[in-house]
Amino acid sequence: MCYHNHGHEFRNVFNGVNAMDLLAEYTDPASLFFEMDIAWISHGGADPVYVLRKMAGRVPAIHVKDMHSYTDSNPFTAVGTGIVNVRGSIAAAMETGIEWMVVEQDRMRHLTPFETATVSYLNLKEAGLV
Repeated sequence: MCYHNHGHEFRNVFNGVNAMDLLAEYTDPASLFFEMDIAWISHGGADPVYVLRKMAGRVPAIHVKDMHSYTDSNPFTAVGTGIVNVRGSIAAAMETGIEWMVVEQDRMRHLTPFETATVSYLNLKEAGLV
């Protein structure tokens, strides 16, 4: 089973430890894995590169997503056009043996779904990441 994160797991802190770290610490690594979302990690105030390296071995897949803002009500944008450290996150995913990287778009901003998929793909290709 894989748990998919959002931003609140990194913002909610209990005795100095965020909720994601508590979930990882108190669950069986053989039974619960994590499908980490790099945009939501960033939105929650954490560094996705650090989180992916720290969770190595428990993350078989990531969601590659981008945001143009961490405060806007619709912060999502095509991959490679926002403020999420996509390049560093993909490098960390490759270093730690993550098997799947899925481009995800929660809501459209100014482009259609097909345009968003095309722009995301072309930005990743231009960066040498696909």
